[in-house]
Amino acid sequence: MATQFEEQGGASKMDPSPVARWAASALMRNLAKESRLIAQRAKVERKRAGAAHRVEYFHQVEDGYSHLAAQLLQPLLDAYDIELTCHLAATPADNNVPEPEMLLKLSCYDAGKVAPHYGLSFPDGAAQPDAALADLATRILAGLDNAAFPAVAPEVGAALWSGSASQMAALAERHPPATAGAAAAAVVAGTSRRKTLGHYSGAMFHYGKEWYWGVDRLYHLENRLRDLGAARADAGLIAPRPAIETGPLRDDGSLTLEIYPS
Repeated sequence: MATQFEEQGGASKMDPSPVARWAASALMRNLAKESRLIAQRAKVERKRAGAAHRVEYFHQVEDGYSHLAAQLLQPLLDAYDIELTCHLAATPADNNVPEPEMLLKLSCYDAGKVAPHYGLSFPDGAAQPDAALADLATRILAGLDNAAFPAVAPEVGAALWSGSASQMAALAERHPPATAGAAAAAVVAGTSRRKTLGHYSGAMFHYGKEWYWGVDRLYHLENRLRDLGAARADAGLIAPRPAIETGPLRDDGSLTLEIYPS
């Protein structure tokens, strides 16, 4: 192990002492307690004191997961009485993501597999988008106000991931792009806000000190908002968890489950 991987130190130390392992385990058990979560949520709502339910969304242009999430922004607004703030954010470039290029490729592959289960679209065989097209997409999104972002972001993503320069040009005609400097500033501001709140990834939703990643975690946020009485109508979840298909196989001692904990 030591000959293949560089020691990171801190929380990522490869071979912590027994005492450190015990302390980390105790800390995680405490953080995961349901009673702690309930108390934290109650504190958040007391502090909110009747103000709007404020949800923040962080969009990473070249991230496949973000394109799926963008398609549910307007439905989320339609279904829940929330105040939604959309931010542009950069690809993470720290120890949280040691292989960012690999993650971007995975997001592309994964988004294509996930999309059909939520009635969303992602182009078959899509690859990482062209840099110039991604730059124009960023400038278009940076030029939008917060009210327009939920409706336009899915269109921009569709043009980007299909590689359609003509479609992107048409969008730029309807939605004047920000200057390169203004777009860069918007990305820096969104990335800084994400870091301040305590995360590093794209396609992230934040509400009341908790994070919800992508469309397949959105039902957790929906259930929380419904419990708070923020649903506009009892029409069901916009991103319900798909049914788990177990298949015909049953364990007869011949199946092996491999787990790769991080």
